[in-house]
Amino acid sequence: MSDAFAAKLQAVAADLQSLIRGDVRFDEVTRVLYSTGACMYRITPLGVVFPKSCEDVIATVRYAADRGIPVIPRGGGSSRCGQELGAGIVLDFTRYMHRISALEPADGRVRVEPGCTLTALTTALKAHNKYFPPDPSSGDVCALGGMLATNSKGAHSVKYGTTRDYLESLDVVLASGEVIRTEPVDRNGPRLAALLTDPVQGPIYRGLLDILNRYGDQLKAKAPEVTNNNCGYNLWRVVQDGMIDLGQLLTGSEGTLGIFTEASFRILDHPRHRTIALLTFDALEKMGEAVVLLRELQPSMIEAIERQLLDFSREANPELRPFLPEGIEAILILEHEGERPEEVEERMAATHRRLLEESRLATGMLLATDRADQARIVAIRKVAGAVANKVKGPRKPLAFIEDAAVHPTRLPDFISRMRTLLEKHGVMAGIYGHAGDGNLHILPFLDPKEPRDVGLIRTIAEEAYAVVWDLKGTISAEHGDGLARTPYITGQYGGLEQAFREVKTLLDPRGILNPGKIVSDDPPPVNGRLRYGPGYRAAAVTTHHRFRDEGGFAAAVERCSGVGNCRKMHGSMCPSYMVTREEEHTTRGRANLLRAALSGELPPETLSGPELYGALDLCLECKACKAECPTSVDMAKLKAEFLARYYEKNGIPLRARLFAHAAKLGQWGSRLAPLSNWATAIPATRWVLHHLVGIERRRPLPPFTPVTFTQWFLRRGASPLSTKGSVALFPDTFMNYHYPEVGMAATRLLEGLGYQVILAEAGCCGRTLISKGLLREAAQCARATVERLSRYVRSGIPIVGCEPSCLLTLRDEVPELAEGPEAEAVARQSLLLEEFLVGRRGDCAGAFRPTERRVLVHGHCHQKALVGTRPTLEALRLIPGLSVKEIDAGCCGMAGSFGFEREHYDLSVAIGRQRLFPAIENAGEGAEVVASGVSCRQQILHGTGRRARHPAEILSEAVITHLQQGKGREMP
Repeated sequence: MSDAFAAKLQAVAADLQSLIRGDVRFDEVTRVLYSTGACMYRITPLGVVFPKSCEDVIATVRYAADRGIPVIPRGGGSSRCGQELGAGIVLDFTRYMHRISALEPADGRVRVEPGCTLTALTTALKAHNKYFPPDPSSGDVCALGGMLATNSKGAHSVKYGTTRDYLESLDVVLASGEVIRTEPVDRNGPRLAALLTDPVQGPIYRGLLDILNRYGDQLKAKAPEVTNNNCGYNLWRVVQDGMIDLGQLLTGSEGTLGIFTEASFRILDHPRHRTIALLTFDALEKMGEAVVLLRELQPSMIEAIERQLLDFSREANPELRPFLPEGIEAILILEHEGERPEEVEERMAATHRRLLEESRLATGMLLATDRADQARIVAIRKVAGAVANKVKGPRKPLAFIEDAAVHPTRLPDFISRMRTLLEKHGVMAGIYGHAGDGNLHILPFLDPKEPRDVGLIRTIAEEAYAVVWDLKGTISAEHGDGLARTPYITGQYGGLEQAFREVKTLLDPRGILNPGKIVSDDPPPVNGRLRYGPGYRAAAVTTHHRFRDEGGFAAAVERCSGVGNCRKMHGSMCPSYMVTREEEHTTRGRANLLRAALSGELPPETLSGPELYGALDLCLECKACKAECPTSVDMAKLKAEFLARYYEKNGIPLRARLFAHAAKLGQWGSRLAPLSNWATAIPATRWVLHHLVGIERRRPLPPFTPVTFTQWFLRRGASPLSTKGSVALFPDTFMNYHYPEVGMAATRLLEGLGYQVILAEAGCCGRTLISKGLLREAAQCARATVERLSRYVRSGIPIVGCEPSCLLTLRDEVPELAEGPEAEAVARQSLLLEEFLVGRRGDCAGAFRPTERRVLVHGHCHQKALVGTRPTLEALRLIPGLSVKEIDAGCCGMAGSFGFEREHYDLSVAIGRQRLFPAIENAGEGAEVVASGVSCRQQILHGTGRRARHPAEILSEAVITHLQQGKGREMP
């Protein structure tokens, strides 16, 4: 970037900041963050504005219009074809303008700002038994403004249609900065007569009616024979049933005609009964024929997924395997709904009769009446496209012909011709989508860095669209045109494209609103502006982790496909984003910055510089992205590698050294206890730690125990011999030096169940070293730990641990840092205490006395990411009568040392306050709180005043000793 250009950016940013209340970011990092989204393209904007109000939008548009600067509205960045990208000022509505302005359940109406996500709206409506029917798979991320801009639909479109079908009114900032509200107007009524004379809206309505009159015949002739068409401007719906509605034109216009600031929608009552079925097929063509038959039964959903994506889904999520038998070519996910259960049952019976008994098109039908099974089946469809990015190798699924549609009756022919086309070019593809609408998302697997494959993008697009047009279909039925399809709009409409140009000129005469989309004099080719192109090169980076599954550091970064699931506001990923709403604090944002640094888009020194440090600093290393990201981006591992490089260049701060060596601190602290506890609690010490070291004085420090767990264990004598076998109990740092009661409880529990407990004296696992980026020491520690634990592996003794972060380090990072079969063997034989118990539940039969206690369980992030909370819940349910409920919360916010750090304390507490603290505070005094993670227990105590206990403590109190089981006597 030249100095002159940088000065221009700074001047524009300063001007805008003086005009608006929102935020203005024109720095290099923000520009990189907003240069991509969920599409395969990249365009760097001038900067980003985060408006707080309609007035901010007006001021920004007027400023840009006066200077001829493009304005590009943006929601969640989940578009597949690049509508949210442009070389101008990006307006991100999701940070501030995300409110539900008004909710009127009785009237069936809701009013929202454009940054409100679909999931936020759905959650609010659920409390009133209402819902908004359009449901794209990106619902956790996509904003209502973006859904309007592309006229989104979703899985239920076969019955419920698209976003525009529910629009009542729309507040729009025009290219001039004027604001209008659209709503249906009687073409022969007084309201239209008034509008025609309005100085702002009059020219628009008069011009639009003139265009419709002059192009009426062409509109009839060129209308695709499909159930929904999103290609070009939808002039077909502007006038219907005697009404004229400008909102119908603006919906699907991709921000090229106006910028939405508020919208009012119709909402519906939830259907009383729903049932889902999964139909299997041995040929895609048979699946296409089945769709034609199924539409006659008026289902609410007919979704298709073919074999390639089923294989990925089966591999990515073993829980789905019972629903996805091997050897099938495709599935249809079918839903019937109704007001009476008999009505739904009759339609499902008719489905079975038509497809399995009469036509025999389907090979099987699995009926899911249970809500949990229904959710799992729907999840298969929801992540179908994104999960394909897990494919190994350079060829990845690319979205450029992913939105074509034909009439459902022509679907078998369309599928057959598309498969022939792809086979001709030797290209595999993932195929899924809204089969009930004839709308298939076809994702060819190509390498955008390979010149031949880049050429194939254009060739396949041209040939595929020729097939679509021959079948009287459309090149876009849901996702819109954007960068991917604007070059082909003339091919679809011929001379009618001129009508679109006249519409654009009418509403945006200077062409500042999202230029280059839908109407363009010189659109880039479909294979231009690629995020990864033939010229893309990633710098080689030496790492401590092997990155075995990913294929290297750069490949691990490039796993991020940009779908933006890390922007969701539920689950665990991404805890810092849930509070800050900053793109920089998403997994996607961090991956984009790492990619830019590796590729040279950012200066090479960025790889060990403050810009990346700032972005990664608020990564809590919770590993939620490894589980919840569809492509399993492991940002915790990437951050550890970055910190290693950063500290190598800039030095290791004292605080990082202290936290990294928690085991040594614990050792000395316990030797000096209780003096050490007194010394670390006095105000003078806390002042020094706060101001000079950066350890927050409001956060209580963990106590040092004068008698470590190891000392207690050795003093008590050997564990009794047992016919059930031995268990090597792994004494993690926190159990050993701070909370020995956890280890004591685990020992009593295991011995009570009849196992001989051996102390696995393996030293520190290296978790704290890894978290702080001291990877050279961590690797040495990992090798030493493996060497010490290998003797138990050779003897066939399971290694059992209580602290999820430490025990799971043996399974996750240690094999990456300590290469060799011994490390792999240790990983395979290491189990959480709860996993061990559930795996041997037969040994636990009758081992626990009944109780009427009630517990709330908070799962540790690493456990949720790598194992899941099911073992903890099932282990606790081994106690007869114990009421066990999992808290619906993500990360607690503590994250090891993160919550102790002065600059992170407020964010740490804010994360806990989002869901975890309220759930505990509202639980009542009768419920006990259970948490496996030491950090979670610390955060819960600090944030709520409630002491959380380890599952081992609950279980050990209820266990009946092995010798006394069956005699009704309790453990002494």
